[in-house]
Amino acid sequence: MTSTYYDYKSEISALGSCIANAYLATNGTSYPIEPELIAMKFFGLRIDPKSQLYSGVGVISTLDSTQSVLSIDESIYMRDASQPQARQAIAHEIGHIIYDSNQIRAYAPQNADEAYNLHVRMKRGNNIEARANMFAGALLAPRCELFSQVGKLLAKNIEDVQLSNPTMTMERLVEALSGSKIARYFGVTDEVIKWRLSEKNENFYGILGVKADTQLWEVDVKKMLTTLDGESQTPSPSLTDRIRRVVPVELLKLIDGV
Repeated sequence: MTSTYYDYKSEISALGSCIANAYLATNGTSYPIEPELIAMKFFGLRIDPKSQLYSGVGVISTLDSTQSVLSIDESIYMRDASQPQARQAIAHEIGHIIYDSNQIRAYAPQNADEAYNLHVRMKRGNNIEARANMFAGALLAPRCELFSQVGKLLAKNIEDVQLSNPTMTMERLVEALSGSKIARYFGVTDEVIKWRLSEKNENFYGILGVKADTQLWEVDVKKMLTTLDGESQTPSPSLTDRIRRVVPVELLKLIDGV
């Protein structure tokens, strides 16, 4: 299975941020983003909870060949405690519709087993699954808001911790301060927040001019927080023409109206 290359910053992270901003503005709501509403309203998806989808074939969610039904494991979808996983799964499938619609249609899974086989094939095919995960993370925890929330916690605590525990690493400090708290704010798992901040994703630490394993005594706090404040105030990105062609028209109108 081949895959079209999409630039992360301008075509994946940017689209997630734009959809999130449009969702929040038009619904007059706050985080967490509810991708189920986006899936139903703009992508015409019907959510179909399936019993033992995960335990039976090893996937949490999947799309049918017409990309009109999103099946999701019933036990994950219905339990309050697993709503972060449900949000991530639905956002992931939206990513597949945007970036991989032709591949899904070509392989046309007809049942859960075929959907699992497609999932495995796509996972092997030029990081298609990783791209859907990247989009899901960008939609649920957009770059600027994520940096803003983490930055507030760092600004409030880093100088005190720098004095009391100078050998603590930046990554450990961010995890200690923001892990579960930030995850709850965005309605995702702790693992998603850690991954979103990593070098492979938004490269939070690189932008601050440090590394994840940089110890606090090495950090110029004032300079770092100034950099972070600039990042968190970056205006909503513009979408490339290529990305605009794969987004539903009604959703584009919403994005352009924000």
